Amino acid sequence: MEDIDKITKEVNIHNKIISLSEKFETNVGTLGSKLSGGEKQRLLLARSFIKNSDIILLDEPTSNLDNHNESLIMDFIHRMKKNKTILITAHR
Repeated sequence: MEDIDKITKEVNIHNKIISLSEKFETNVGTLGSKLSGGEKQRLLLARSFIKNSDIILLDEPTSNLDNHNESLIMDFIHRMKKNKTILITAHR
């Protein structure tokens, strides 16, 4: 649970999760239908890093995020790349 708390804070989704009725056990609907696009994206990023795979592929990982959250996520990804291979595609 310590890693989950740390990573969800890093990708700025922790406060949203703890505000939900059942915290980390809350049903967020089919394919996250009860979340905004940015919340889904941050939640999926957190899940990919919690799994702690050696290789992570990210396709447009910040496309639904505002500038502030995009900056937080990219800083986090850059810190995490020391321990794993991360491939990112972006269409800018």
